[in-house]
Amino acid sequence: PAVAAAAPPTDAKDDDDCDDVKAAGHRGTTGANSRRRHLGDDLAEQSIQVVLAKRFAPSRDAPSPGFPAFDAHKRLVGFYHEESSDNSTHIVFVRADDPAVRLDHKDWERATDAYEKEIQSKSDCVFTLARYENLERLKEECAIYFWCGGGSQIC
Repeated sequence: PAVAAAAPPTDAKDDDDCDDVKAAGHRGTTGANSRRRHLGDDLAEQSIQVVLAKRFAPSRDAPSPGFPAFDAHKRLVGFYHEESSDNSTHIVFVRADDPAVRLDHKDWERATDAYEKEIQSKSDCVFTLARYENLERLKEECAIYFWCGGGSQIC
C-alpha cells in the first residue's frame, strides 16, 4: 500500500510569497552552503537531466525521499529534498540506491511510471537541465515551483 508523502505546509502560499522567494535571489537554497558529498554522489548528481517537482511517495512505510531526478536514459538517479538550518534552506541530493532512501523494486517501477506520465502529459512539474543554465538553477526553480504550490504535490 502506498504511503502519502509528508503534507505540504499548511500555510497557503500566495503569489506575493513566491515573489519574495524569487526576489531574494534564491539566497541560501544551494551552492556554497551545500554539505560535502562523496565523489560518487557528485558524479551521480551530474548525470541528472530531469527532475519532477513532486514529492515521491514510497510504497512502504517510509518518508518521502523528495523530488525524483532522472538521467538522460530515463533512469532514476536520486532525489532532491530540503534541509533547513540557520534560517536557510538547502536543496540536497541523495542517490536512489542510498540505503537511507529505502526503495523497493516496486518504487523503482513507480518512479519510472511517474516520469513517463508527467513527460507524456507535458506537466509543468517537469524541470529539465536543457531549460536552465545549470544544475543549481534547475534545483532552485524546481523547489520554488513546489513551494509555491505548483500542481499536484505527490507522485
